[in-house]
Amino acid sequence: MALGMRHWVAMLLLGAATITIWLLPPAGFGPGRRGGLETVQTRADAASADLRVAHGTLQRIRWADSLPALAVRTAQGKLAIGFPSHEDLQDEIRQAFHEYVRREVDALDRRDTRVTLGYFYQPFQHAGLPDLADLRRARDPKETYVGSYEGQPYCLQVRVVDGTDFVPTLTRSLASWEDLSRRDPDRSNFLAACRPYARFGLAGPKIQEWLENGAMRFASGSPRFFAQQGAAPWWMNRRRMSYWLTTQGYGGNRSLTIKKCMAGRADACLALITDPAHLSVNREDQRIIDRSPVTSLGSSSARSSFAGFDDYLFLDLEQEFGADAFQRFWTSEQEVPVAFKQAFGVGLGAWTVSWVQRLMGTVEAGPHLPGSAIWLSLLTVSFLAGLGGLWARRRQVA
Repeated sequence: MALGMRHWVAMLLLGAATITIWLLPPAGFGPGRRGGLETVQTRADAASADLRVAHGTLQRIRWADSLPALAVRTAQGKLAIGFPSHEDLQDEIRQAFHEYVRREVDALDRRDTRVTLGYFYQPFQHAGLPDLADLRRARDPKETYVGSYEGQPYCLQVRVVDGTDFVPTLTRSLASWEDLSRRDPDRSNFLAACRPYARFGLAGPKIQEWLENGAMRFASGSPRFFAQQGAAPWWMNRRRMSYWLTTQGYGGNRSLTIKKCMAGRADACLALITDPAHLSVNREDQRIIDRSPVTSLGSSSARSSFAGFDDYLFLDLEQEFGADAFQRFWTSEQEVPVAFKQAFGVGLGAWTVSWVQRLMGTVEAGPHLPGSAIWLSLLTVSFLAGLGGLWARRRQVA
């Protein structure tokens, strides 16, 4: 081939290659512009999340520096009530609210009276930057702080509120509580997760770590509502669990673990109760809990593994085994499964299986058709058989 021809062929091939590279999508030869933008956005989102966590952590550290001291200093009979400063907040409202919480505390059989209890309203903007303060907390307001201040143990319930709308909201709430107390005096649940601390004192270190990893929700249920849940018909509980499993969008390992537990697998039930991956506190909230004195950030946990019945798990344990056994478990210094077995005489996984089956029935292991599908199939076959019989009869008559 002549030299000129070879040059022409080489240039032709080089041009074709250049056009091909130009036309191919960026992903074919590296991240390209779009991939680069996605990487930048991912990094920006991660940086924003880190900033929110750092801000939330510093806020909770500052709150925990002041609120326990305020509770210990102002407590009357180991109970402190606090509101943010507001010119429209009347003394009558303060006194009425104090009486409601005091009534709930007095109704407890307190086996360890050393813990100071506090119930505070806190503006979500307090000790924070305006652009980073989390308004979400004003809509999902309950936070719990547990610890010791100058040797005095405490448990605080903090309701995070929008300071601009605080007094009207509290006034409406008091009217609602007054109406409720007339109809059902035992329904209040001001102490929420502080109830076991009020009754039994501070939890053991391993138990406390478990609570901060998401098990705090097991203490959040109201005793009165627990009694109503326990009286619910068995078919309602099974229907509720079935609905929960089919509509709540659980996926991956957690969904499979829930179904294994309901099929009677003790190891799966144990994982749902103790594994932080299944207790599933919101990741950013868990980072704030790990880095600050806050014990629980309200309803930061993901959807319940047990259709909401786990809010009453501690109440159920105490009712079944008695207050003495529960106190041994609560104050134990052992790991949770060991403490459970020593206090109650049964493995945590095995007890959870029986608890789940008592409340919600069982799910058959392995592939199977649900009962509704079987009955619908039988109904369809019967309808088609009847329709076929009528058709055959018409043909014979004709």
